[in-house]
Amino acid sequence: MIKIMKDCIRIFLITLREMFIFVASLFLLFFYIIFIRTGEYFLVDAVICIPLIAMVISNIFVMLKYKKHIRKASIIGAVIGLIIIIGANEMVCMQYTNFSSEKWKKSQTIRHFMIDDLTKNYLKENMSATEVENLLGEYSFTRYKNEGDLEQTISYYYSYYGYHERLSNDLYLNIYFNSENKIVRWEFYEEPALWN
Repeated sequence: MIKIMKDCIRIFLITLREMFIFVASLFLLFFYIIFIRTGEYFLVDAVICIPLIAMVISNIFVMLKYKKHIRKASIIGAVIGLIIIIGANEMVCMQYTNFSSEKWKKSQTIRHFMIDDLTKNYLKENMSATEVENLLGEYSFTRYKNEGDLEQTISYYYSYYGYHERLSNDLYLNIYFNSENKIVRWEFYEEPALWN
């Protein structure tokens, strides 16, 4: 009876530990989603791995120390947690990688996911300004080379932090048109943040 009680307590403690690691993973995933909006991938990719590594290490410890049924429970908990975290990551990151005119027009914060697909498969030289506006919606701003000049540049935000004071760099897609209003080229421009 005492042995069964000890096993139950161990299982309970292991379950609590796994739940803590899982909740920490979800908490970090929340920050991952926020940082994705700013385009700051590097730090967050490293941070999101910490709970996964902790989960693996804790399960190795469990496999070496505890009994078979506790090991199975811990492994199953870790696998389920891992599947949920990877699935959530895929849902957040992958659903916006293909360009969609409708999604581009609705949200500036997901545009940086689509920018590669847009520039490789949709923007073409000699497209007219009207075609570009139909594809991408209203531009963020426009500039003319000289006053009264027909050559112009239109710009679209594709990564914008969206808070009161910008803490990260704004990224723009600049599209250059000739005097016939046809695309000549496009480029990416990064405007430094206020606090850099």
